[in-house]
Amino acid sequence: MNIAAHYLDIFRATPDAKAVVSARNQAHTFGDLLRDVDVVRSAIRQTGLARGAHVVLQLPAGRHFVAWAVALASEGMVAVGIDLAHGPDVYRDRAKAANADAVVCTRLIAAVQRANSVVRSSRISALIPPALDVPQMVSRLDDERVNAGVSRHDDPVEVDAEDLAFIIFTGGTTSVPKGVRLSHRAVRAYVDALAAIPEWDEIRSFVADQPQQVMYGLAHNKTVYVAPVRSERHSQVVADLLFCQGVDAYFGSPTRWTRILDTDLLSSSHTSPRAVLLGGATVTPTILSRLCGELPETTSIRCIYGMTEVGPVSHCDGREKLARDQGSGDFVGELFPNVDASISADGELSVSTPARFSGYLHADDGCQTEPFLTGDQAHLMDGQLTLTGRSKEMIVADGVNLYPGQFEARLRSLEIDGRAIFSDVALVGVTVDRLGDERFVLFYRHGHAGDAVDPADALLAASSLFPEDLAPVRAINLAEFPVRGRQGKVDRSELGRIADQAIDEPSVHEQRERLLAEMGDTGVSRIRLTPVKLLTDRNLRWASQLPDADNPAGGHIFIVGHQRSGTTAMHRALSASSTAAAFTIGDMLVPRPVTWKVLRRVSPLFDRLTKGLRSRKPSTRVANIDAKHSLEFSAPEEEEWLFAALGVSGYLPSACEETLGDDTFGWVRRRDEWPSTTLDELFDLYARISSYWRQSLGLSESTTIIAKNPAFGPTVVALSDHFLDSRFVVMLRDPHEAITSRLELIRAIHGRPLREPEEDVIVADSVHQMEQMAIGVRKLAQDRVVLVDAGAFRVSPKATVLRVARELDLELSERSEIPTTGPSSQTQIDPHSFDSFEIEIEGQLTEYIRLFQEVRP
Repeated sequence: MNIAAHYLDIFRATPDAKAVVSARNQAHTFGDLLRDVDVVRSAIRQTGLARGAHVVLQLPAGRHFVAWAVALASEGMVAVGIDLAHGPDVYRDRAKAANADAVVCTRLIAAVQRANSVVRSSRISALIPPALDVPQMVSRLDDERVNAGVSRHDDPVEVDAEDLAFIIFTGGTTSVPKGVRLSHRAVRAYVDALAAIPEWDEIRSFVADQPQQVMYGLAHNKTVYVAPVRSERHSQVVADLLFCQGVDAYFGSPTRWTRILDTDLLSSSHTSPRAVLLGGATVTPTILSRLCGELPETTSIRCIYGMTEVGPVSHCDGREKLARDQGSGDFVGELFPNVDASISADGELSVSTPARFSGYLHADDGCQTEPFLTGDQAHLMDGQLTLTGRSKEMIVADGVNLYPGQFEARLRSLEIDGRAIFSDVALVGVTVDRLGDERFVLFYRHGHAGDAVDPADALLAASSLFPEDLAPVRAINLAEFPVRGRQGKVDRSELGRIADQAIDEPSVHEQRERLLAEMGDTGVSRIRLTPVKLLTDRNLRWASQLPDADNPAGGHIFIVGHQRSGTTAMHRALSASSTAAAFTIGDMLVPRPVTWKVLRRVSPLFDRLTKGLRSRKPSTRVANIDAKHSLEFSAPEEEEWLFAALGVSGYLPSACEETLGDDTFGWVRRRDEWPSTTLDELFDLYARISSYWRQSLGLSESTTIIAKNPAFGPTVVALSDHFLDSRFVVMLRDPHEAITSRLELIRAIHGRPLREPEEDVIVADSVHQMEQMAIGVRKLAQDRVVLVDAGAFRVSPKATVLRVARELDLELSERSEIPTTGPSSQTQIDPHSFDSFEIEIEGQLTEYIRLFQEVRP
């Protein structure tokens, strides 16, 4: 029984049918694959490799992989598949564990491997497997000289059903790689089981991004479209195939389906897939709800539970799974044919199936007739399987098995200047709803690398050891780990409880995802949201890699207050100081050093150009906005533009008409209601960017950064704790005037009158912000606060600015140009009274709160 015979029979039966379509849209028929197998078998025979040789396939999913996998099996050899997800060192360890006799790769991979390491970028290194110290063969399927005269179509050699056909690696430590040995019998039973999926017969075309998935489709005479799994465009490619080109199905993890749904193609789809196939991780209600809500009833949703060692175990309808009570466990449905399951006395699931593996490499567990203990807790009733937990500590992240022991020893060895960062670590798995997948939470105790390690820095240090996108989602510092038992082992159950509680507190990334998702739910075009998401994806990745900024040079002065209370004028005036600097719009929208330097030079030209265009083609709407708040590339602007570039701006929804009157978006601007850990993460990102911005522009270490953002107001206490050297300029304006002016500005932005419900939402937001700002400012030390009456500022702008600059120790010339927003039409104050104007913080802010309560809707 040779599994290759099954494939060769299919190739011969329908030689003209389309078999594989590459990522470059090159189509190959089953007849092409049959010829390719003959070419490879001829090349293998010339190498002198003996029957049973182990050959590592460094081939992408598609035509080359299929030809070599079938050819090796035909010659009685063993194909070895190794995923690059764990990095080149783990890859080499696994090749060594498999006793590789040879390796085969494409010409492109061979050329890159030969390139000097200096030439190879980190991005290429993540895509190209490393060179191995074994004989190398290069796949040359299109070389006419090599292929000339090859047309024998020989039958495969006879092998025993239990002979080894394939080795594939699942999760495991680098010291003991878990290589799964699959016999010809197991592979055949594995692919045969797929026919029991109810939708399988209706599926004629199939998207695959893993080599073995290509083999599954071809084993059932289906056309397989190959998507490049490690490409940044993976989700877009798969979405295009499913929603635009009419491909029937795709099997992917919940994480990958989430990313596919996030693309802009779903909203403009011409077709819908016949089936969504989900597996490789726990399928959560979150991803099922999205799939059921965004795909038509005609698209079947099928959840498949299985594992590398035993193949498919059970399956269920996704809509039925979603409708079930989740409290009883994770329902995974009906057992596949020929699968027997039993539950031990302690609740652990064991499985018997013809697809059972022959054992792990170098382990004496090769009795395929014995049930396999899965490590999952479960209960079985009327042939329906429900998982209730896990006995083992493994997690499945985007289809990759990860074990704590795989990383904990390496985390303990991380050093700074020869000193350990962590004295102890523990990894605990949690389910992350936004991903619909599992990830680790990192618990740690400080090591001896000097100062205490901040959680954000701990995550950054740890991420280098994990596969891309599979790093821990939280880091939690504990003075002592909880222990249990007489041996004092770490109590991972208690750590799991702490981790579950921590994961409920959203990160900046989760807040951004929530905002974009809610904006999409209101009907805002996905095409409009996609560039925001792409920009923020890039900026968040970049900002998280910046150097630490716990002790930045210089200081920060934060200008806070309600919109239309003079914050912009004060910001631009104080930024004119020779000892201060501020971000411009260009600095914030695309935070990159080259952008900062280039825009600093050309932004005055942009200002002149835009003003010239406006003057030649005047617009009432633009003129009205300019009258309230003119935007200039070269002028200091509020930091909310930076938060927009990070995807967590309170102004994002208010810029979209569909969300203007939606009070569910109050949480975006009410950052005082965010968890403290999220605020710390947000301010840490801001500190990193501002510190790096200062260095990149060559600003003096003593330069003070002047920051302005009305949305900073409710978080002044958190800001003051995060920036210990910061001071605050608080702009106070009569609430009736401030809110009226804000409504006028929003009317100008949208170019229409506001509806009553919209005004109610805006007023409620204003009241909340200013009350919380006043409450927070009262908690600050008085020497950190400078209060400014907006009415007095309008009447006597220069005197006000100079007074504030003196109190803040900023150098500002009497001849400095002081920008203003025009005199107030509602407030008249004797200009001579300002010189003696003194405000007692407690009394003034108490009155301020009372005034805002008066205008509460």
